[in-house]
Amino acid sequence: MPPPPGSNIGYIASIRLVPWVVATALLTGILASMVAAITPARRASRLKIVDALRHTI
Repeated sequence: MPPPPGSNIGYIASIRLVPWVVATALLTGILASMVAAITPARRASRLKIVDALRHTI
């Protein structure tokens, strides 16, 4: 990394990946995307076909 203002010595930045944090983030993302996809799909599946084709809902 470049040195911060007022300094001439840079520093090495590192990213530490903790397995349980990565797994939690992955599961949260999958769960959120599933809920976001299933909720409108269930609502649309309960409509009559003619009503669904009207695009007014």
